[in-house]
Parts: sequence; structure tokens; C-alpha cells
Amino acid sequence: MPGPLSDHERELVNTVISTHAAGERAAWCQEVLQYLGRFKWAGNTADWASDDTENLAMNCWCAPIYIAHKKGRLKKKTVDDFSMKAFQYPELSKLHASQRAAFEFLKGALAGADEGVPGDLLFFYLDSLEGVYGKDVYAASVPLDKCPVHVAVNMGPGKCVSLWQTPNDYDKYQYCDTRDLVAAIERDRKAKCRFTSMEPFWIVGKKSKSACYITTATCLSQGLPDDCHELTTLRWFRDEVVVSTPEGRRRAAEYYASAPAIVECIDRRDDAAAVYANIHRTYILPSVGAVERHDYRRAYALFEHMVKTLRADFGR
Repeated sequence: MPGPLSDHERELVNTVISTHAAGERAAWCQEVLQYLGRFKWAGNTADWASDDTENLAMNCWCAPIYIAHKKGRLKKKTVDDFSMKAFQYPELSKLHASQRAAFEFLKGALAGADEGVPGDLLFFYLDSLEGVYGKDVYAASVPLDKCPVHVAVNMGPGKCVSLWQTPNDYDKYQYCDTRDLVAAIERDRKAKCRFTSMEPFWIVGKKSKSACYITTATCLSQGLPDDCHELTTLRWFRDEVVVSTPEGRRRAAEYYASAPAIVECIDRRDDAAAVYANIHRTYILPSVGAVERHDYRRAYALFEHMVKTLRADFGR
């Protein structure tokens, strides 16, 4: 829908975000929503120093990068380096050079062939490179020889925020249906369009090393350092296995939403040390062992059982 959201629409969007996201991810979604109805879609890179968001022209790739910069998630040098990347590809047209630069800039994020969760970047790509200037060179730089043509920000199942003149006949930052955007790209490019999700690295970079909450509190209560073997192993399992699937990301978001209250409840108890010792013995050590054996199914089952039990015993 064009323009800023109405109070009712924002309430609905906030409900979706709070259901599927928490922490830095939820904060990032709210930052993006602040820019609805702003920017002007154009085939050029943003002026990172400008604060005139009503008239600032940029392409779709630049919008989330600009917002991340203005919200302090990306330094000026980082976005300047992104702007310069396009000049490394003189064999491509200006637009395609910018697209390749964006892919090179963003490809370090986690990727999945799915819609992802709120806050993820959605990369829309074409099955065919036909008609792309310099396509032989371009194909070597993109995943699976596909052609990325658009970037939007996921705002929940079937919804996204996008800078383009369609699908709402509106050339500013807009909240729209993901499938409508796919259809608009297919009409414009006359080729089959698909999309994949990527977690912005500026969210990954903002994660606290202690973001495991319950496991961190448990290990610290045992006198273990923040970089102990248990926490290092379980953080690897979270980042490389659990959040590699849509269901895993959804479960992780639910966990982060409830874990702080559980830790707070435990900390208020006189027997907190005994509670944490039991968590360490019953869940943490067996989970670490399962990960080391590459028995990820068992490790995940232990995680699920731990969260379910602690919610029942200490949740609000």
C-alpha cells in the first residue's frame, strides 16, 4: 500500500513483527517502516550524506543500505566502499554494475531459498539472463547463474517493503505483497522471477555474543567465561544450523522473546544457583555432546525440551 501506514495497518504489521522477530531484528524492521512514503526510485546510488528523504533518489538496492547507515548500523566508509564497487565492472551497464556491486556487498549474509523472516533482505532474480548487457561476465558473479534484479525487506509472511514504481503505481518506499511484486517483475522483465532470503550482515554484526540468554546465564553461573567451550559450541550450532531454515529462525525468534523473562525469574529465586546447575547438567552438556557428534536432531530436541520446560516452570 502506498505511503505511510494507517494506525490500524501499523498495528497489524507490528503484531506480525512481534510474532516472528525480536531484538535487533525487530528494531531493524521498525527502522525500515519509518521510511515508508519516502525516497524516489531511480537507477542511481544514494547520496549517503543527504537527509532529504522526501526527494532523495536511489535504486532499490540502496534503500536498506541507506537506512542501515542512517540508523548507525553501517559506517560512512562502508557505504562509500559500496558505491565504488560499481566502478570495478566497466564491462557492464551502469544499472547492472550497480546490481553486481550490491550482490558483492551483501552476499556475506546467511541465505536460504525461502521467504525468510521479518527483517531479512529478499533478493528477486530471473531464471534467464537473456537481454542483460554483458551477461557472460555478469553470470559469473551471481548465484546459480541467476540474475538478481530487485531487493526488498521482508515484513512477515507474504509482505515486504520495496522501492520501485510497482506494484502499487507508486515510486516511493512502499509496503506491498511479495507475490504482487514478483508478478510485476515478471511483467516488466518478461522472464520467470523467484526470490531468496538473506539476513543483513548489519543485524548479524549487532548480535551480542551473549545472545543465547539462558545458556549464557547458566554457564556464567557455573563460573565459566563467555567464550567457554559450551557457549562457543552452542552459538555455532545456533548460527550455522538452527537459523539456516525458516522454521529454525521462527523458533529462535520465539526463544529470544521469552528467554529474558525466564532468566529474570530464575535470578530472583533463592535457589537460582541450583536451578542453573540442573540446566547445565540436564541440557547444556548433553546438547554440546550431541553437536560434537553431529547429532543435530538430538541437540535441537534438547533445546526444544529445555525451552518448553523452563517456560512452564518460570515463564510469565
